[in-house]
Amino acid sequence: MKPKIWLATFGVISLLLIGGAGFFCLKAKSGYDEAMGSWGDKLTQIESLSKRVPFPSPENTKKLEGNLKTYKADVDALYQNLNQFQTPLNEAIRDTEFQQLVRTKVDALKAVAKESDFLIVGEEDFYLGFDTYKGKIPAPDVVPTLDFELGAIDHLIRAIIESNATSLLSLTRDLIPGEEGASSNKHADGLVHKYPVRLRFTGSHQSFQTFLNRIANDKKFFYIVRVMKVTNSSPDPPAKLIAVAGSDVPRYKNPDTEEVAMISQLEEAGWPTASESEVIANMKLQGYEPADEDAKVLMGQESLEVYMIVDVVRFLDPSSKEAKEVKDDSGRK
Repeated sequence: MKPKIWLATFGVISLLLIGGAGFFCLKAKSGYDEAMGSWGDKLTQIESLSKRVPFPSPENTKKLEGNLKTYKADVDALYQNLNQFQTPLNEAIRDTEFQQLVRTKVDALKAVAKESDFLIVGEEDFYLGFDTYKGKIPAPDVVPTLDFELGAIDHLIRAIIESNATSLLSLTRDLIPGEEGASSNKHADGLVHKYPVRLRFTGSHQSFQTFLNRIANDKKFFYIVRVMKVTNSSPDPPAKLIAVAGSDVPRYKNPDTEEVAMISQLEEAGWPTASESEVIANMKLQGYEPADEDAKVLMGQESLEVYMIVDVVRFLDPSSKEAKEVKDDSGRK
């Protein structure tokens, strides 16, 4: 009896072992087939890629090189054209020379302003925006650029004076990259550098228009007006002359101030009931004389206060060391 039990137990265990082995064999076979299928796909992709022509092809490479050469020639030609109208950098100027140059230009500009009856508000502290260098020598690396900006600002203020403006209320400039306290040591643009100048001045409409035309057509420096705000000294419209029904309004003008008499002033002089001779006599007592003109100038006589942010622009030679350094720094970022 016992041998039969042992055989039955052995048979059950054997069946279990054989079934488990079969299960794992089938599972392994499935994984093997999947791996072989993936390997076959990879081999197919490798074979397909090996048969393709690598890019860029020689024809495309040649075309790309031609386009780059044309682009470089166009950039160089543009620079040569622009360079005719900008003052070159003085690479030879030294830091101590620049400090003295600022003093000289400030004194010369103040003299011109005095001769032209042009008011510089805060003239005692006026230093063309270079106040830092009253008692301090700039870093040698930025001296040529500072010299360029100094010339541009001096030229800009002289243009305001020569346009018959009235006064300069304020003048500041942004620190250029490399100056102590500047937000960056490098310019953001490789071939175009901008040096912002902020100024506020007063003058007539004609002087304002003349100034804008001058800087737009300047032959020494490139100026870009980035921000401009104009405030009129006479924002209210002129009073209207309202005639009495059925009568013509006579014109009287102050010869000193060019002011035209209003209806209320005419009525005080007796118009329209008094005789013409009586009105003339009474108006003369107020400082007015008969005027032949039939209209009053309403525009162009105001005083304007102008706030501007002007970018002094310098175009770099594409082949210069300075332009290449900026390009290399941009490429590493």
